[in-house]
Amino acid sequence: MSLDDQKIIPLLKRYLAGERSVLESLHQEVAVFIYNFPRLVYKSDEDSCGDFYLYMRERLENIWEQWDESLCSSFSLWFVAILRHRYLDFCRWQKHPEPSLSIEEDIPSPLFDDENSCWETLRKAMENLKPYDKLWIKWFYLPEELSPEDLSLTRSLTGKSYLELLDIQRDLIAAKLKDIDNLRQISDQLSLLFDEIAQLKTLMQYPENKTQKNLQKLLKLETKRERLRKQILLTNRDLFRLFGRLFSSPREGKHRLALAETRLKYLIHNPTGEPYVLSGI
Repeated sequence: MSLDDQKIIPLLKRYLAGERSVLESLHQEVAVFIYNFPRLVYKSDEDSCGDFYLYMRERLENIWEQWDESLCSSFSLWFVAILRHRYLDFCRWQKHPEPSLSIEEDIPSPLFDDENSCWETLRKAMENLKPYDKLWIKWFYLPEELSPEDLSLTRSLTGKSYLELLDIQRDLIAAKLKDIDNLRQISDQLSLLFDEIAQLKTLMQYPENKTQKNLQKLLKLETKRERLRKQILLTNRDLFRLFGRLFSSPREGKHRLALAETRLKYLIHNPTGEPYVLSGI
């Protein structure tokens, strides 16, 4: 189970250009990923996976309209972010408790975790951010979109040389691409594991097959599945470590990014409200 950007992006461009005949092909490319997303990330059961898939199926056309390649060139990164905040919306819609991740990491939370954070709203909020906040958001989430002006501002704020900044930018972009590849590989492994576990559980519904050997096999498969799930949740660890190289310490990097995220969320929820106070710079 994975997302193939090379197939999806051309289909999406054709659809946005008015070619509605590709809509079903576009949906087929993401269907399996959507269905498995709740259990891969939030350990949801199969009923929730099916309900979430139906919930998303009704909303995909509107979601496709939000895609803007100029803001994020990676469809996979963009779509995973969309699915995260849409799943929380889905839980509220069904009046379920919001899911929690299986482990806690001391890393920044995703920006796309509330019901108002649609892509267009996020884009407009980014435009209204103060330069310092926008800069740190771009460094962490969109390093491939940093401009020469961004690098110049970063140099004046951090004292880093242009060569150092280019090295950090290159490493962040490489880490993002590596995260996407790792997610695809882990997703494929998880898909195979889920099938194997389901087949074994079906077999063990018969008393004669509830043997010690099958029980041990099931335990090993489920242990491996949980280990892979945890790997998915750690995709931002290297990114945050690399981002911290911009500052005197990782703690300062975490603080700057957390402030920028908080201000961005404020603008998302208050697009016409009072200007936010720029403190802690």
